[in-house]
Amino acid sequence: MKKTKLFALLKTFSKAEIKKFDELVCSPFFNKEKILEKLAGLLRSHYPDFENQELEKERVFAKLYPGKKYNDSLMRNIISDLLSLAEEYLILKRVNENSFRKEMMLLHEFRDRKLNDQFLKQKLTTSKFVEKRAYKDEIYYDNKTELSRLYSLFLKETEDTFTRENLLFQEASDFITASFLIKILYYNTYMLTRQSHISNFNFTLNFSEEIDAFFEGDGIRFLEIPFIRVNYLSFKLIQTGDEKYFYLLKNFLTEHFDSIDAHERKNIQTVLENYCYTKVTEGRIEFVKEQFNLYKESVEKGTHIGSPEYISNIFFMSIVATGLEAGEHDWIETFIKEKIHDVKEALRPDTEHFSKALCSYWKKDYENSISELTKVRSEDFAFKHNIKSLTLKVYYDLNESEPFYSHIDTYKHFILNNKSVHDKVREQVNNFINYSKKLFTLKNLHDSDREFDIIKLKKEISENHSLINKIWLLKKTGEI
Repeated sequence: MKKTKLFALLKTFSKAEIKKFDELVCSPFFNKEKILEKLAGLLRSHYPDFENQELEKERVFAKLYPGKKYNDSLMRNIISDLLSLAEEYLILKRVNENSFRKEMMLLHEFRDRKLNDQFLKQKLTTSKFVEKRAYKDEIYYDNKTELSRLYSLFLKETEDTFTRENLLFQEASDFITASFLIKILYYNTYMLTRQSHISNFNFTLNFSEEIDAFFEGDGIRFLEIPFIRVNYLSFKLIQTGDEKYFYLLKNFLTEHFDSIDAHERKNIQTVLENYCYTKVTEGRIEFVKEQFNLYKESVEKGTHIGSPEYISNIFFMSIVATGLEAGEHDWIETFIKEKIHDVKEALRPDTEHFSKALCSYWKKDYENSISELTKVRSEDFAFKHNIKSLTLKVYYDLNESEPFYSHIDTYKHFILNNKSVHDKVREQVNNFINYSKKLFTLKNLHDSDREFDIIKLKKEISENHSLINKIWLLKKTGEI
């Protein structure tokens, strides 16, 4: 029995769920087969591992049917029947956890049974329940749509004049439109983000031009709905890169922080942070501080924690790197000390060692920086890439020619051979490596004509928008 679907499902049950399931099996409303009660009780006695040899099908059958010859077909039918009851339990559990669904099911029953007074009373109760939803998101408008449509059907059946004078059609249309706008803007924003930062392919964005036209006409009233406005601003910021949308979105987050849920707040902050990162790669130094302030606000308000309840190691290292670039060294050292335990346990040691390596680099303690980097054991691309980037900077500052050039060659092959790297990232890293190599050569070139080459290289770096560590490169150019 150990390989059956029933076992696989029951292993996921909590202790409380096993107890409730047993109550369902013993209820004559759901089950009248005593043999299923007996099987459920036998299985419950071996919860949670179900590893006992007593649970072999032949042995279980012997306990269910003492003295009877084993019948595999009968045994499989019993197991299948108990599986059906387990699935029935999950359905009931899910329904009971969904208060709106329970309210609507009761409304449907009152309507079908022509209990008009009870329907109207329940409709008021359900309306109040929907309005209690803290965040007026797409789920809120979906619920409003469903309730409005059911109420329209009820009135159609009970009111003679309803079809001619149905004002609920406009209401339902507005609810459907609001829900659609939130969803399509969210998914278009998500796809643009993936496309521009992660994926090596292009998505097809639906209704992007039509939505703009809609908002410029009668649809402008929908921008008064916070969840629509925030998704529209996020989409336009990524789509156009226009700086005005950055500040509009940032101000929106400040003004409506408590009126949007934690998931949406994190999405907004991610869009803003990604925009800052893009601007920093373009050489807009002022956006380092903007990015750090977003990170700092995220940490101080607790929205840096993701789902499940830990902070991404990549996000953690990004906070550290940005804070150090912004000159917030003391805050970053406190952050590492206090928040490292928010990183998933398996990734925690490597994240901490790399973060300390960064801090040591900014203190010009290059020996300790390399020492911390050697303690990072992860084979994950993000770690290996960050290690190689920081190691390049250390060798550059130490002015060690042989290690520097050797590392440059290793770094290039690492990026070239990693097929999972986004084409855009590959280009950015290669440009960083090439410019670092040119800078290192110029730094050690004692030629009276090198000033012209330095000025030329600085111009190239400044104008290149496909480049990581641009601020570091410009800083090093200025030091020569």
